[in-house]
Amino acid sequence: MSRSSLADACDNHFPGDLPAVHPHTVLHVGDGTLTAFYRCPACGRRWFTGWDARAASWPGDRRAA
Repeated sequence: MSRSSLADACDNHFPGDLPAVHPHTVLHVGDGTLTAFYRCPACGRRWFTGWDARAASWPGDRRAA
């Protein structure tokens, strides 16, 4: 699955000044939660964001299939 649906922007910059960043790592927990980890290429800031897997169009838990 493409990471493009999980792009996020660094809070250290004004919206639109830089393109959104794709996560370098994504953890998919069995309950449908995604945790995506980011690093801003411009300033080096690191952060993580939680996503709902289905809302982000990621496949569901493989064990439930």
